[in-house]
Amino acid sequence: METLINNLLLFDRLTEQQVKLIRDITKDVHLQEGEYFAEPGDICSQLAFVAKGILRYNHYNRKAENITSGLIGEGDFVAGAAPSHLPALHSDYLQAITECSLSVIDKRGMEELSSTVSNWDNMVRKISQKAIAEKRSRILRPVDDDPEAAASQYLEKFPNLAKHLSVDRMLLYIDGRFNEESLK
Repeated sequence: METLINNLLLFDRLTEQQVKLIRDITKDVHLQEGEYFAEPGDICSQLAFVAKGILRYNHYNRKAENITSGLIGEGDFVAGAAPSHLPALHSDYLQAITECSLSVIDKRGMEELSSTVSNWDNMVRKISQKAIAEKRSRILRPVDDDPEAAASQYLEKFPNLAKHLSVDRMLLYIDGRFNEESLK
């Protein structure tokens, strides 16, 4: 919870009362490996912060191949959070690839914070912009030559992912095509 609060404070000031309210409203959500947090078409009506673990953004192409577009891990906000009066839709699946713990402020909590904390909507807009920019910077592109080096470089660039993924496991995602059978 402290990590969430510290990350929120990077975007604006909060009073002790506001921090207490955020703590009271925030729920811990635990996902097992393989569970989905969001699916395409879901309304982004909550704010989620990854406290532990790794999630992947993925979609299916026309050939029904499961394509991993990017990974997020500890210390990251989930892209697409929006103030309650500016709904947005998830465009990808968001699946836990390790056991995950998320700090989540649900739709009701977002509405309460929006009406109670004067700068909340502005903070959420900034958080969302940062999360979307980070999502874009983490896009996995298919690699024809030396996928092992590409996997190593990706993990070096994002050390919060390297805590949970080996290069061999990263190779399952680096070429863009994820096969559940490859985990068995």
